[in-house]
Amino acid sequence: QRQMCIRDRYIDMIFFASFIGYSVGTAPVIGYHYGAQNHAELKNLFRRSLVLVVISGVAMTVLAELLAQPLTHVFVGYDAGLYALTVRGFMLYSISFLVSGVNIFGSAFFTALNNGLVSAAISFLRTLVFQVAVVLLLPLLLGIDGIWLAIVAAELLALAVTLGLADVKARRAGVQLGMLFIDEPPFLDADGTEAYADALANMAARNPGMRILAISHDPTMKARFPQNIIVQGGENGSSVSME
Repeated sequence: QRQMCIRDRYIDMIFFASFIGYSVGTAPVIGYHYGAQNHAELKNLFRRSLVLVVISGVAMTVLAELLAQPLTHVFVGYDAGLYALTVRGFMLYSISFLVSGVNIFGSAFFTALNNGLVSAAISFLRTLVFQVAVVLLLPLLLGIDGIWLAIVAAELLALAVTLGLADVKARRAGVQLGMLFIDEPPFLDADGTEAYADALANMAARNPGMRILAISHDPTMKARFPQNIIVQGGENGSSVSME
């Protein structure tokens, strides 16, 4: 049993590496669109990622089922009984690849949205709470097969939690901010100022209902955006005017 578990952990980490790599790679893109309030693009990225992860999960499951015997032979081919037991266990365990990618991406998705609590909750439930619960219950009902199917059951429970929380987050993301205040980044050169102004213009174009107020001391910025609120200091206090 110990040899079977060690071998399966080595192999599943090879499969999981692609899910982890994709999740980590897309996190900055997700964080950017979330920060820029590009909710349409964020939802589109989430849907596309789910499709890609599900397709990858199906492909990995099929590949794992096909390679179960040759991979098992590499590790425990010296014992016929252990070989048969391990092949059976690995083929059952591999079913978890169908949904594990969604859970891994879901956890990383919430991290990118600056919601570490939900991300940690998904990981904690998936890797500890659900696994402990089902590994104690399923063997009583299914025997030794229940040990391997416990991982599948835990992933399915985590999937329900992940999709439920993602749906709640997606509904909340549909609420647009009415006003956004931005302070000018310090030490911008001419190119940096132009890039900063372009980013503000793009944000305004994508969110026509939002008022964006950017604090700036740069004359280039003032010329780029004709609607200005001028704050001037004087002996008797500050005055405010609009241009």
